[in-house]
Amino acid sequence: MLALIRGMILGLGIFSLPLGFMWLGQGLGIIRWPKASHMIDHGQWAINGLGVMMAGALMLVLGLRWKTGKSKSRSFSSSSGSSGRRRRTKR
Repeated sequence: MLALIRGMILGLGIFSLPLGFMWLGQGLGIIRWPKASHMIDHGQWAINGLGVMMAGALMLVLGLRWKTGKSKSRSFSSSSGSSGRRRRTKR
C-alpha cells in the first residue's frame, strides 16, 4: 500500500514539473503556444506555474526519500518501564 502511495506521489511530481514550467513560460510570455491561450503574458499564470513546479519538486524529493520497506530501527525498552532517562535522586 505504501509503495502505491509513493508511486502516486512520484507520478504527480513528474507530471507537475513540466506543467508548471509550461505555465511559467506562458505567464512570462516566453512560450507562446497555443496561440489562442488566455494564459500568455498574464503574470498570475507565471506565479501559478512557479508554485506547481515547487510542489512537484517537493513531491519528487519526498517520493524518492520515502522508504517503503520495513524499518531497520531498533526499539530499546528497559525492564523498569522508564523512557531511558536517568532519574535524579535527592541527596
